[in-house]
Amino acid sequence: MKGKFFGYKQIDPCPHCGTPRVGADYDDDYYVIPGVLQKPCQWGKHGLVIITVYANDPARDGKRWVNVLVKGAQREGKFVSIGVTLDKFDFYIPTKGELSPTDLKEYLRGWLNCPGCGAPLEFQRKPLGSMVTFKGHCPEKTAQEEIERLSGCEKCATSAHGGHFVD
Repeated sequence: MKGKFFGYKQIDPCPHCGTPRVGADYDDDYYVIPGVLQKPCQWGKHGLVIITVYANDPARDGKRWVNVLVKGAQREGKFVSIGVTLDKFDFYIPTKGELSPTDLKEYLRGWLNCPGCGAPLEFQRKPLGSMVTFKGHCPEKTAQEEIERLSGCEKCATSAHGGHFVD
């Protein structure tokens, strides 16, 4: 598996100076550098808010029916289920012209922001006949892990090649 990267891991601080360190695992090599691992929003990986606004309903004085579905990951013991319905609710709103998710803010129970990091969700609008659907994702959905590099001492950084650590 030469050239394969398996990921980063926050490891024990340097025993000499106490600086936080991160390990980087590459096939037969392992590198340790001083730093802090910055993980992206975990809700953003699998979280999705779907808002569907239906056509005016004459039986409801011309109000529009809105359906909100929130899907995401849910931990159950040591297992994580993906695509679980976390919240689902409906409401009627007075007739308006074009709508956006921010027009529905007072009805959305806080679902305009990511519950993981608090960032405003990014919504994509998709008209479907007489209704419109908005799909909202966390802006960090595609973010990667990053390392905040720290200076540390000369013994903070080390590496292992083929299972042997080198200072």
